[in-house]
Amino acid sequence: MKNKLLFFALLLSSLIAISQNSQPLTLKNNSDYIPETTQNDTILKLFKTTQLGKTKVSLRQNIEELKEISVKDPNNFYHFKKDSYGVADSIWVEVNKSKQIIAIYFSYDYAPEYSNDTAYIHELHKYQKIISPNGKEFVYTSQTVSYKITKWEYKTVRFELIEVNKAGKKRTYSVIFDNELYFQKLNGYKGNKSETSIELLRLGLN
Repeated sequence: MKNKLLFFALLLSSLIAISQNSQPLTLKNNSDYIPETTQNDTILKLFKTTQLGKTKVSLRQNIEELKEISVKDPNNFYHFKKDSYGVADSIWVEVNKSKQIIAIYFSYDYAPEYSNDTAYIHELHKYQKIISPNGKEFVYTSQTVSYKITKWEYKTVRFELIEVNKAGKKRTYSVIFDNELYFQKLNGYKGNKSETSIELLRLGLN
């Protein structure tokens, strides 16, 4: 638990340091509209790359470059060996047919120690401060499962924070998507791309 919190504290402190050199972001009308050359652009561009120990994992990178630390899973997913990074958080990626990374996933398997918040609310407040308070929200509910999602987006990168509630058991994770490559995979989708959640599309729920 302490290692997880340390990992995200370091990530957040580096992002905040960069954002302090940018002008404050003001969104106009549509909460999903993010102008170019803003604090959001800088932050979300950083999300394209994740540091695992001495190794960088980036969107569009070929997974073969990471074969020493990655393990193949079904359906074009790979997870990283626990000794490849210094914390116990689950990190995995999805690749396309060319073995390019099109999404990076992070699991938040903890309960906040000093509040009654869920992990989702705790992380949501954190990213609202780092990126913008105006993420776009999505909710999906069925008889067996519900999803709560907040997304932030820059042209090429989308960040989605997700809470899954199944039989009262909640799980929180986030995904960094490469917009172009992921919608190439979802080439049958004809709707408004900016008005949907990629994760719900991936799961066939949208």
